Amino acid sequence: MGRNRGAFVLTLLVMFVLFLSLISIVFSLDGGFFIFELILLLVFMLWGLVALAGLIFEFNVWKGLIVFYMLNFVNILVVYFFRFSLKEITLPFVMAGVGFLLALLRAGEEDIEDIEPVIEEKYVASEKGKVYHVAGCEKAKRIKNPVEYTKEEAESAGKKACDCVV
Repeated sequence: MGRNRGAFVLTLLVMFVLFLSLISIVFSLDGGFFIFELILLLVFMLWGLVALAGLIFEFNVWKGLIVFYMLNFVNILVVYFFRFSLKEITLPFVMAGVGFLLALLRAGEEDIEDIEPVIEEKYVASEKGKVYHVAGCEKAKRIKNPVEYTKEEAESAGKKACDCVV
């Protein structure tokens, strides 16, 4: 969990406060709405536990957490329109917002980290030739059946670098 430790702790804290505030709201409901919200709360809790486990094992779960917090927003708004005042839903609404922003920021970071940082240059030479070239070199374009090499492969094959090779 090395690189995700801080994000894990913050996500855990946000989820803990969010779920505590949602539990107090759900258990003040009655009838069919109570049962629906209780089931939804249990589903959200299971989803949260799976996401936290994913963070522990360093899976990229941030996009799933974005959806998780968006659905919590919608649920909180539905509960607000049916029963509660703004004062009673402020804490879960703020926690869902903080979690959403954290997941949104971390999802963007994970995408950036997934980009391959090094692009290896391709070199070409003729099979029997003694000189290798950068693939775009004018001399390389005249080779009829070019063979691709890495720099190391070309040098270990006994080929010398053209002036185009830096």
